[in-house]
Amino acid sequence: MTFQKGHKLSPGRTEGSKNKKTLARLGRFEEELDEIMKAMALKDKDTEDYRTLVDAADKINKQIQLLSGEPTERNDIMGVEISVRK
Repeated sequence: MTFQKGHKLSPGRTEGSKNKKTLARLGRFEEELDEIMKAMALKDKDTEDYRTLVDAADKINKQIQLLSGEPTERNDIMGVEISVRK
């Protein structure tokens, strides 16, 4: 198997690189997000359709972040101190 790690004919895919299927999905999601943004520009902001488009854009944006390897949310906790009582 030439694509297995450590094979003498091929070093394998580098860590963090994406395969063609992932790149195709990523491109499709980005195109879909562009279409949603265009549709949002044409809608009135007080309608139910606009809220549905915002929800769809949020979900697609998270899918793009996941496929590109980025976290979907930032939950950084700074300065946490834990004390234990006996």
